[in-house]
Amino acid sequence: MESLPIEVKISILSYLTPADLSQVALLNSHWYSLTCDQELWCKLDVSSIPNVSDEVLNRMITRFPRVTHLTAAVLSSGDPLNVSEECITNVCLSAAPSLRYINFKGNSEIDDDVLSIVVSWCTNLRHIDLSMKINVDDRIMEILNQSSSINSLSLSRCDAITDMGLGTFLEDRSMRHLNTAGILGVKHQSILNLTLYSSKTLVKLILDGGNLTNRDLELLSELKKLQYLEIEYCDEFTEEGYRSLRLLPDLLHLKLSRAFEFTDSSLSEIVESVKLRSLSLVDASCIGNKGLAALSQFGVNLQKLEVSSSYGNTITDVGLCCVLARCQHLRELLLRGIRGASNFVVLIPVCASPHLKYVNLGGCQNIPDATIKTIARLCPHITIHGRFAVLVKPDS
Repeated sequence: MESLPIEVKISILSYLTPADLSQVALLNSHWYSLTCDQELWCKLDVSSIPNVSDEVLNRMITRFPRVTHLTAAVLSSGDPLNVSEECITNVCLSAAPSLRYINFKGNSEIDDDVLSIVVSWCTNLRHIDLSMKINVDDRIMEILNQSSSINSLSLSRCDAITDMGLGTFLEDRSMRHLNTAGILGVKHQSILNLTLYSSKTLVKLILDGGNLTNRDLELLSELKKLQYLEIEYCDEFTEEGYRSLRLLPDLLHLKLSRAFEFTDSSLSEIVESVKLRSLSLVDASCIGNKGLAALSQFGVNLQKLEVSSSYGNTITDVGLCCVLARCQHLRELLLRGIRGASNFVVLIPVCASPHLKYVNLGGCQNIPDATIKTIARLCPHITIHGRFAVLVKPDS
C-alpha cells in the first residue's frame, strides 16, 4: 500500500465516508496529510459526519472550502440534523464559487429565505433536490427560477406545486434531469414547455401521470435525447398513447406503474424500435406471452426485467422461457404476482442464465419453496427473494 502512487491512494480514499477518513488520519503523518486533500472533501454529506454540529461543520468548510456537492438531507429514520439553517447557509456561501449540487431532501428546516440566498449566491449551481420537503410550493419555484444555471431538479412528493409554477420554471430552460413523481399538479403546460425547451438536452424524466393524457405522451416523443423515463399512475393512458414511446431513439430505461392499458402490441412496437436495457411494468395486467416473445426477439441488450400484477395477467412459462433463453445479458428478474410462473421456468432457465444476479418471485404462488431453495443451492451467486419477499438461503 505504501508503494502506491499518491494519486492512487487518493482515489482509494475517495470511497470512504468522513468517519472512515478520520480513522485513517490517525495512522501516521503520511496518511493524515493524504486525508487532508481537498479532493476528498469536495462532496460533503452532513448526515454522514459523526457528532456533527455547527462548530464541526464551520471548521470543515473553513479548511475545505471547495465543496462541489452538499447533502443536508433528513435521514430515512426521520431524525433531524443537528445543524442549524444558519450553518447550512454559511457552508453554501463559503462554497458558492464551486457548489454545483445541493440535496435538501426532506429537510423542512431549510426555508424560503435560506433557499433564496443560496440560489442567488451559488451561480454555478446545476442540480438541486427538494424531494419530500413539505414546504415546497410555487413560491419556491419562483426562487429557483432566479437561477439560470439549474438544469437538474428533483421535486418528488412536493405536491403543492402547480402546473403554472413548474411550467414557468421550465420556460426558456434546457433541463437534463427532472423528477416530479407524486405531483398531481403536473399537467399539459409543464409537459409542453419541457418539450419546447429541453427536447435536445433532457436525459432523465420521472413523472406522475395522474393528470396527463395521451396527448402529453405524444409530446414526450419529442425528447429525442431521453434515456430514462419513469411514469407513475398511468391510469389515463391507452394503447394509442403508449405507441408514441417508440419514437424515443435513445431510450434505455422504461418504467410504467399502473399501466393497465399497456398491451402486448404496445410492448412489441416499442421494443422493436428502442433498444431497452431496463424494463419495469408494474400492475401491467394486459401483458402476456406475445409481448414477452417480442421482447426476447428484440431485447437482446436487456439487463433488468420487472413485470408485476396485482390483478393477474396471461404470462406463463412459455413467455418467460423465451426471455430467459434469448436475453443473455439479463442481470435482474422480478416476477412479482405472476401466477403463471411455475417450477419449469424458474428451475431450468434461471440456473442457465449466465449473468443473472437477482431474482424476485414475490407472489408467484405456483413456485414452491423447495424449488426456490434448490435454485439458491445450485446458484449461490444469485440473490433470491421468494414468494413472501423473504431472502432465501440454501439449505446447509
